[in-house]
Amino acid sequence: IINLISQKRALFDHWIPASERSTLKKTVLWQEICNSLGGTLSIIEIKKRWRYLRDCFIKAKKKKRTYIPSGFAAEALSTKRSSFRFYEQMKFLDDV
Repeated sequence: IINLISQKRALFDHWIPASERSTLKKTVLWQEICNSLGGTLSIIEIKKRWRYLRDCFIKAKKKKRTYIPSGFAAEALSTKRSSFRFYEQMKFLDDV
């Protein structure tokens, strides 16, 4: 789902003009994703999963930005990877 949505910027990029992000165009894009998945999930289920994934990414991103005290131990803490397993795949959301 992540890879398919990353190819359809109108679904997540609010900097795209509103005419390209119309409800009708978005519905067509969601339907394309549904078809790409072989119709195993409905559009509503795909949207729910995307919303969940996006929310988890945002929470992980906020958690990564939390205050890290300076000093000797700070370097060890800052290299800690995110616990969200799709964090790297969803970094394309940082551009928006």
